[in-house]
Amino acid sequence: MSALDQTRLLHVAPATGTSGVGDYADDFQRAIRPHVKEIVDLRHGGPGQDTVLDLWRFRRRLRAAVKASAGPTVVHVELSGGAFLPFWATLGLPRRVLVTSTVHDPPWTVWFPWRTKLLARNWTVTHAVHFPTMKLTEVLERRLMRGRLLFAMTEAGTRAARAAMPDADVRRAGHVSSPRPDVRHAEERPAAIGLFGYVYRNKALTMITELRDALDPSIDIRVAGRGTESLPPVAGVTVLGEVNGPDEDAFFESIGLLVMPHGERLVYGRTVHPSSSVLRRSIAYQTPVLWANGLGDDLGAGVVECEPEAESIAKAATALLQDAPQLAQLGADVRARRLEESDASVVGAFLDAWGDAAR
Repeated sequence: MSALDQTRLLHVAPATGTSGVGDYADDFQRAIRPHVKEIVDLRHGGPGQDTVLDLWRFRRRLRAAVKASAGPTVVHVELSGGAFLPFWATLGLPRRVLVTSTVHDPPWTVWFPWRTKLLARNWTVTHAVHFPTMKLTEVLERRLMRGRLLFAMTEAGTRAARAAMPDADVRRAGHVSSPRPDVRHAEERPAAIGLFGYVYRNKALTMITELRDALDPSIDIRVAGRGTESLPPVAGVTVLGEVNGPDEDAFFESIGLLVMPHGERLVYGRTVHPSSSVLRRSIAYQTPVLWANGLGDDLGAGVVECEPEAESIAKAATALLQDAPQLAQLGADVRARRLEESDASVVGAFLDAWGDAAR
């Protein structure tokens, strides 16, 4: 692990609470802070929340922060598909500054580069602007990311980003997550499955009714996450809404298995390979996962795959929850993985890459 104790890190990321990327940025700063001299927290709005004026103001703010840096400086940017501001904000920075990015939705760093707050008001207009310019955007992105040090958080995402942007330096880095307390082992918890995450496209929380009908009546369904309180009530389903701190601990300790029926994610026919913060959260809580989205690439220990239809999910979940020895083994696998994929190993990948690039 490279020593960067004299390096100033300027971190460009969405504001806390605006998106999963903003929450990830909080965890990233917590993990990286002991290893650098200083972190300058530069936050912007979530996807579709920034205007052109916001971009202009942010660029001035970022350049002022760069100018105030006397010693080694790294500008690290969290790039996600729907946020146009971070994509454009770093253009034209002095060459003495190392600019790197985490790509949250590879293979591309941004899927909607013109999506200002005004444009985001109407999805029809958004697509009318971006779909016809897709090929132009790809050419532009390859040119702007030429020579840029990029990080992806999965093997599939790393391979896809390298193929899409062959002139960028794409490295694999893991996914940091806040430490979570030890909870009861999976086989000791109630016979319940959990659905967890934000309510927005591709979270597939719309299949709850169908899943409830197909699932063994003795197995409960518990749902938690930001925005889930807006879901329509379904008999036999407990909806908790956003949970934090002890409430989040209690949610994971109340389920024996987390179900992730997200479905394959496509943008204009192109596959997206995001890292799942929900999967990382489940690992942190030592909770086995039933992965039902058809993208079973490098999922790792403690994860069981099935088809993304409600009947297949229900059948697989029932079999796992009613097989205590198998559930216990999955729980042990997750606990071992939790130790192996520590924040230290993730942070080391960033520090080593920054050190190499600086030299």
